[in-house]
Amino acid sequence: MAITYLSPWHEQAYLAPCLDTEITDIPEHHPTFFFDDGNVVLIAHGVAFRVFCSLLTKASSVFRKLLEPSARPPDASMYQGCPVIWLPHERGGVEVMLARICGQTRHVFRKCTATDD
Repeated sequence: MAITYLSPWHEQAYLAPCLDTEITDIPEHHPTFFFDDGNVVLIAHGVAFRVFCSLLTKASSVFRKLLEPSARPPDASMYQGCPVIWLPHERGGVEVMLARICGQTRHVFRKCTATDD
């Protein structure tokens, strides 16, 4: 499953070097997309999404490039032992993207339907 609407993200998503490479204060873990065994953290407007690198790289060439070992600066930010990708996008946009990648669109769009099942 290729996700084409991610293409503009490559200029805005980044692996940021940080003076203190281990981030210790994240204000909010996303209630649906923060998996304890995830291996990469996306941060958008103070919300942390801990997900799986393999899902991101399979769905998006942008994430494939960002998550290549050679693309990662040696002093890149880390959170709970995972590399961090900073996204300047709104929380809702990241939720929709991750729902699409994880096959959970019904869960995310449930509030938008005219009638409930």
